Order: sequence, then structure tokens, then C-alpha cells
Amino acid sequence: ERDNERMRKVQEAVELRNYEYKVRRDKAKLRIEEAQRTAEEILEEKRRVFEEKEQMAKIRREMKAHDDAVKLEERRAEQEKQMEHRRKLKADVDEQARLQAENIKKKEEEINK
Repeated sequence: ERDNERMRKVQEAVELRNYEYKVRRDKAKLRIEEAQRTAEEILEEKRRVFEEKEQMAKIRREMKAHDDAVKLEERRAEQEKQMEHRRKLKADVDEQARLQAENIKKKEEEINK
């Protein structure tokens, strides 16, 4: 009878110990899962912030490229305007030289008559 009681108490102690181990394992498992979820959330947030920064950098690059293209076009237009002005000045100078040459030729012809 005492042996049965002792065996029952030993069995209860073993069951209690096994139950306590199971509870500890379950708690540890839950802590690990929570840590993994937290790590995934942190990684996702970092990924989101990185993607936002990349998008903003892309937008800034596109804006700069657009501004550069506009400035280049403005510079080309200004250069074309200056070239047209130079062409006009040269044409005016050439016309004046032609008129002077024509006048000189007329005077020479009058003198030679």
C-alpha cells in the first residue's frame, strides 16, 4: 500500500515536472515567436523607409534632369539668338562694304570718263 502511494506521488511529481517543462517550453516558444514578429516588423519598417528614400531620390534626380534640360534648352536658345544677331551684324557690315565698293567704283568710273 505504501509502495503504491509512493509510486503515485513519484508519478505525480514526474507529471508535474513534465508539465512545468512543457509550460516553460511553450513560454519560450511564444517569446521566440514574438521576437521574430518584432524583428520582421522592424525589417519591414526599415524596408519601407529605404524605399521611400529611394523614391524621393529618384524624384529629385528626375527634377534635376528636367531642370538641367530646361537650362540647356534656354542656353541653346540664347546662343542661337546671339548667332542670329552676329549673322545680321555681318550681313550689315558686308552690305556697307559692298555699297562702299560700289561708290568707289562709280567715282573711279567718273574720274576715268
